[in-house]
Amino acid sequence: MKKLLFAILLGGQLTNAHAKHPTSHPSVYYVAPDGSDKNPGTQTKPFATIQKAQSAIDPGDTVYLRGGTYHLTEAQISRVEKIYACVTFLDRSGRPGKYLNYFAYPGEKPVFDYSDVKPADLRVAAFYVTGSWIHLKGFEVTGVQVTIKTHTQSECFENHGSNNIYEQLRMHDGMAIGFYLLSGSNNLILNCDAYRNFDYFSENGRGGNTDGFGCHPAAGSSGNIFRGCRAWFNSDDGYDVINSHESTTFDHCWAFYNGYAPDFTSEGDGNGFKGGGYGRRAASEIPDPVPRTTVQFCVAVHNKASGFYSNHHINGSFWYNNTAYRNNIDFNMLNRLPDNITDVPGYKHILKNNLGYKGNKEVANLDTTQCTLTGNSFDPQQQAAGGQPTDSDFLSLDETQLIAPRLPDGSLPDITFLHPKPNTRFATMGAFATWIAEIEQKPDATSTVYMKDSTLILDTKGGVTVWLNKKLAGNLRIDYDRTILVDTGSNDRLSDCNQFWMASDPQNPNLFVRSGKLEDYDDLDLYYVGMGGNTNKTTRFRKYTGGTKPLVKEYLDAAHLLRANTSYHIRITVQDGTTSFFVNGDPFFTYTDPSPLTTGYFGFRSTWSRQQIRNFRITSLSTP
Repeated sequence: MKKLLFAILLGGQLTNAHAKHPTSHPSVYYVAPDGSDKNPGTQTKPFATIQKAQSAIDPGDTVYLRGGTYHLTEAQISRVEKIYACVTFLDRSGRPGKYLNYFAYPGEKPVFDYSDVKPADLRVAAFYVTGSWIHLKGFEVTGVQVTIKTHTQSECFENHGSNNIYEQLRMHDGMAIGFYLLSGSNNLILNCDAYRNFDYFSENGRGGNTDGFGCHPAAGSSGNIFRGCRAWFNSDDGYDVINSHESTTFDHCWAFYNGYAPDFTSEGDGNGFKGGGYGRRAASEIPDPVPRTTVQFCVAVHNKASGFYSNHHINGSFWYNNTAYRNNIDFNMLNRLPDNITDVPGYKHILKNNLGYKGNKEVANLDTTQCTLTGNSFDPQQQAAGGQPTDSDFLSLDETQLIAPRLPDGSLPDITFLHPKPNTRFATMGAFATWIAEIEQKPDATSTVYMKDSTLILDTKGGVTVWLNKKLAGNLRIDYDRTILVDTGSNDRLSDCNQFWMASDPQNPNLFVRSGKLEDYDDLDLYYVGMGGNTNKTTRFRKYTGGTKPLVKEYLDAAHLLRANTSYHIRITVQDGTTSFFVNGDPFFTYTDPSPLTTGYFGFRSTWSRQQIRNFRITSLSTP
């Protein structure tokens, strides 16, 4: 069918998408540096501009951007929108399941150069997007200019639509903000890079308004996510959500060297992640409720000011499994009272499993009595247990890995920088933690997960899941030794030697977003064994799938239950559609799955107990 469509396009019989029959297949159009907007947009006669291509496509169609440099001119400004000169104005929309796709041609690198677009007294928006259900992927924007001397800004991408995807875009070596959102919901900014952007023209020439990524959603513009992005050498901040009326999520993003020029000359503010605040706004203009930003599995390195910064926000935010290194302040939780005048130490923040190292200060402006702190390197109990990390606690401290090439699918590079060594007590902390702990919070209870002497300890009052931070696939064997400790500990109880494996969330690529309560995991796909569950009365095997968790097999006899302070060698195998669970060599469960789970995560699971796990290892198995 693809060959037939290609022949039709070349034959010139289908040059205008609006003439298509409603049941016809999606069309493909082309844009190239040597194209012409008088062409029909075929592969041999491509358009010259995306603006022209937009006029041809319908939902589900794809525009391929051929490689090479597109030198934009002021004559190609498609519209002036308020104070913006919009070079490409994307106002047409796709629909659910049928995006308008603007993709780099496979294997080629389109670069859009705006160095010659300098309209007087106007801000420049290289791409001004008001349409929805649009997917932009795989091209670069460079050289976007600023031409106004007073307070101003320009943008590579400005979004006002919803349900858009901005993927594998590179915004660099210009004077503009890389990506900027003021309105629109459920947009995904995925695996994008913004770097070396510096406005040296406006105001004092210090680039104080040029962030890598800015997200400032209006009321009702919710559900926006930044995932897998990098921001470096932007003259102001890496990521900024000041003046937001809705919450934003930053997931697995990196920020480094912001606030500096490439020669490390000091420029603008220089925060890695600026998590809120409302500047000088009157208290009457503050949204109610005040949104709470989520920053999780992110990395901030050698930013001029703070790595993670609350920025006078009037609420707490969520900071989970982040790593900060060599920032002036690694974690700066400064808040403000509702009058938006009085600065106070941070309140209502939830900080879990964060890791800071070699900042001039690791944490500042944090009221620990008004925040929830669990498993952070700067927690008082962690400091009492052994103080700060040292260089020897990490696999690598080579910062050059941060700008390594992305993987072929556009995801962040595989690096060892700032990875805690698996057996260090910091292995449960930071963006690169070996183990990710999700702990149910119980009033007046102390619950911790930590490493000590190469042993993983679960000591919790409520539910807990400790995930291995590595996705597994194929045929494999998992081995470990596990002991339920019953002595004088406050959480000692003989119960729940449980485990998940091949776990995935059909709705979210980030699995690690749950509270530790068992019911939070009901919507996952996974295999589960609960050994000694229900206060050591049952040992059960279940498969979770599609929101159900049918019982596959159950034991009630003492031989299949737990004994206190006894080390159990547990082996799990997954091979060619069959999974097995062994205890001390005895096959407790073997299940041949008609719809086998072949990829996913492994996690230790328990509730109200103290346990230790040693000698964890995974072995690949070949197919017989």
